[in-house]
Amino acid sequence: MSDLFRLTRVDPVTGVAEPVPATERVDAILDQPNARALARSLDPQTLYGLVHEAGLDAAWELVMMASGEQAQALVDFDVWTRDDLQLDRLAHWLDVLLQRDEAEFREWYDTMDQELLVAWLREHVAVFEWEEDRDVLDTIDDPVMSSPDGVYALAIPQLDDVGDLVRLLLERVYRIDIMEGHRLLEGSRWELTSDLVETTWRLREARLGDLGFVPFHEAMEVYARLDAESWVPRARATATRTDGEFVTFAVGSLPPVDHQLQVLETRRFAERSSTFTRALAMLPQVVPEERLDAVTDAVLSQLRALVNRVHVADLGNPGDIPAARAALVRAEANLGIGLELVAGADLALAASTLARLPLREIHRAGYSATARLALQADQIVRRGQLTLVEGDALSLLSDVDRRLFEGLAARRPVRDAVSEAPFETLASIESAARRIARVGFVELLFFGLMRWSRDELGTLLADPKRVATPIEQVSLRSLFATLALDRLLGRDRGLHPLPLGDVHAALAAARSDDDALAAFTAAGSAVIARRAPDDDAVRRLGDVWAAEVATWLDEAIGSATAPPAEVVAEVVVLAAD
Repeated sequence: MSDLFRLTRVDPVTGVAEPVPATERVDAILDQPNARALARSLDPQTLYGLVHEAGLDAAWELVMMASGEQAQALVDFDVWTRDDLQLDRLAHWLDVLLQRDEAEFREWYDTMDQELLVAWLREHVAVFEWEEDRDVLDTIDDPVMSSPDGVYALAIPQLDDVGDLVRLLLERVYRIDIMEGHRLLEGSRWELTSDLVETTWRLREARLGDLGFVPFHEAMEVYARLDAESWVPRARATATRTDGEFVTFAVGSLPPVDHQLQVLETRRFAERSSTFTRALAMLPQVVPEERLDAVTDAVLSQLRALVNRVHVADLGNPGDIPAARAALVRAEANLGIGLELVAGADLALAASTLARLPLREIHRAGYSATARLALQADQIVRRGQLTLVEGDALSLLSDVDRRLFEGLAARRPVRDAVSEAPFETLASIESAARRIARVGFVELLFFGLMRWSRDELGTLLADPKRVATPIEQVSLRSLFATLALDRLLGRDRGLHPLPLGDVHAALAAARSDDDALAAFTAAGSAVIARRAPDDDAVRRLGDVWAAEVATWLDEAIGSATAPPAEVVAEVVVLAAD
């Protein structure tokens, strides 16, 4: 690959792939003798990404070389926040594009939506005719200037700092054609801004649709759920066909976007690359050489269309590059899960799946697996027994479990609400499923098998005369630790706040053993064994929970001779002195 088109490079010291900075890529284009032709060959979305990331100063010459369609795309991407026109951003681009030379300016103007320019002029200029509006002009305090042909009077508010920009725009348009200038100014006099914005919005949506940014209702199809149990066998049968049929269609003939390829290349050489990128790298092993380019192009073309749909469905603005990169990460994660559903750890089969099944279908399968997980968590939360605090539905969960449940409640489920890390593998889904099952088990233990009442428990723990631990710090883990410590003292009284002296005694009993962790675990298991039914699955969940709480308690206490402050404050429910 030529250095001109290189998107990543390998650090010779660390061996880690890193992105080539946008400034270097811009310079590589500008250094070529055919720079103008190269600049105009760039996909509009790629050009916008380069300008956005390199900055306008570094990419100035690139913008000056852009074709009319590319310049229109720069405006399309940058001056809208969803359907809200940002006139200050439009003024910024006018200031830039008015500095193009005569031929390039006319090319841009002939391509530009005239309604957009009229809407901007209406916001900044009041347009009158000198002959017809003399009486009105006599009442205006704002500075009045004449149009280049002297027909119109233009009143620009004194506080408006765009007078020079208005003058320059009109001068350059009049040089193209006086009638074009008249059309702009007549439109500014009579057109409704709302109609102008609506027309421009629809034109822009059509252009962005050609780049894969489809309307929201259509984009949401990438999140339509699939029944994995029925889909996987059909997908596997398609992936293992030997008839030589591959997915070679191009979605709208869209080439892959550079910033998407850059992310994929970087992640491919990362220490833990995704299933999708590894399967992509395996295509040469499963596709005949004469078909490889066509199949690879089809996969990457589908990827661009898919990612742009994910971007829209997740309410991102097309011009928001960080959001676009995040959409790629989410799409890649769902694709990886979908491939694992079909192929497991068999990368050759995963590559064959990529080559033979539509990416949108694989994505839907992967997303459906995480959506099912989110539904399971939501069902537990809706029962209302994970909290004792008004306004906090998860007060009884540990920090780790809270982050999981809050992440699953997000608009697009993630495995951690703080890091917003997506589910990328079936293993991460299975790990989360086990945590959800443990939370469900402990809820059953306390409010089913032990027959605790949430209301009675809340009343008891909210009484400062009986309990020293603030109710906001009480968790399922601290409640269970209280039962286990009580058991270490040879008691099993159910919920009973422990005096601080009993906490000391229970810890001393545990330390009298050679292995305090084993003592904590045995005590917790004994609490569960007394109440849990004789069911292997339930007992396994109970043993895992007991070991988890015991490990946490043992690590929190360490070698201290007295319970540390964090144990007193958060781990054990204490009676007040």
